[in-house]
Amino acid sequence: SKASKPMADPDHLIARLFAIYRGHFLGEDDALPQFVAAGQRFRNTFVSVVIGIADECQRMRRDQAVTDLLRRAIHIEPAVEVLYRRLMASLRDAGERAEALAVYSRCRDAIIAAFG
Repeated sequence: SKASKPMADPDHLIARLFAIYRGHFLGEDDALPQFVAAGQRFRNTFVSVVIGIADECQRMRRDQAVTDLLRRAIHIEPAVEVLYRRLMASLRDAGERAEALAVYSRCRDAIIAAFG
């Protein structure tokens, strides 16, 4: 099997990611029916890239970079449950059980706010 190729500098990728993705695809206009699918694809791509960078940082044992990245991503996309799950796992692995439980509570509140 092919060895996984190391990712480019994660810090550079994180800076580029947040320079490109700032949240809603077209601001308020992304709720218009003709833009909903494109906005969802854009958000899904953002989340996939965040998870990929988090995986690489975790592989490099850059635990603080993982939690910082996930917190920034959640700030922009507060209703994406997978980001919270990854953050809670990272905090748990770092022995930060109380903070992981606090993140769970914030996740629950954000999901309720977003979806009722």
